[in-house]
Amino acid sequence: MKIREATEKDLPEIVKIGIATWRTTYAGMIPAETLANMSQEWGVEKRKKTLAEKLAGTKEWHTFVAEDDNGKIVGFIDGGPQRGEEHKIPDCAGELYAMYVLKAHQQKGVGRQLFLALVRRLLECKMNSMVVHVLEKNPSRKFYEKIGGEYLATNTIEIGGAKLEDVIYGWKDLRIITQEK
Repeated sequence: MKIREATEKDLPEIVKIGIATWRTTYAGMIPAETLANMSQEWGVEKRKKTLAEKLAGTKEWHTFVAEDDNGKIVGFIDGGPQRGEEHKIPDCAGELYAMYVLKAHQQKGVGRQLFLALVRRLLECKMNSMVVHVLEKNPSRKFYEKIGGEYLATNTIEIGGAKLEDVIYGWKDLRIITQEK
């Protein structure tokens, strides 16, 4: 397994993984029509815009990919400064925006390796704390709890017309994570 910073050529595969994992993870939580309407083209264009903003220095956004032994991307993670004002958690500088690993590669340490890569990058950027938002019914909540995420809050959000509970976990000191063996 290799973890590396994503490049523009990775965008189509990142979007494909994002869509595939949304459709398997959120089926029954998010309206089927919303999941069906997710498009590869829209996702790639949105990510190209974010990458352009990062390269121009107007957006701090970090993306890492996990490659299997054959060089195939099997997961990714995005993070940077905490976003939004409405549900902002005080004293948390960073945010894990998204992490998706293909189902066949889950429970194999891929998520943990991606998580650690992002934590190290946030620390390099002087962000010593971090939050993650995860849907209450998402089975991956257990992952964040297992790696030390502390429950901070629950908010109601809307996706595709469905009202969902959004659970926020946080790590007040990311340096502790990098010291664990």
